[in-house]
Amino acid sequence: MNPAVRVPVFTLSEIKRILKACGDGAEWRGLVLFGLYLGQRVGDLARLTWRAVNLESGEIAFTTRKTGRRIVLPLVQPLADYLASLPVRFLEVVSNYFPILHAGLLGTFDEGALLSNGNTS
Repeated sequence: MNPAVRVPVFTLSEIKRILKACGDGAEWRGLVLFGLYLGQRVGDLARLTWRAVNLESGEIAFTTRKTGRRIVLPLVQPLADYLASLPVRFLEVVSNYFPILHAGLLGTFDEGALLSNGNTS
């Protein structure tokens, strides 16, 4: 990536609108939170499994799909809170954090449409 190229970032208002657009959908909300706090590619986040999280060390570790590089990141409190809020049934049955997205709906993600959904902050 060219360091002279500025990558656009979301404003706090835009992040609030995105989270609001997620509604009660735990997967989309979780994916947005993981993206916000970890800064990784959407595809890598959608493929996260429960094995990636080590609650004892407070880390999330995974291998990126694009580069094959092993990444170890801190499990920040907002992400730990999100994981703790998931229903126990979800934790027992699902191997991926975002199973629906991982199964193929990932291609439907449209930032522009999500941002334009609702005009209130």
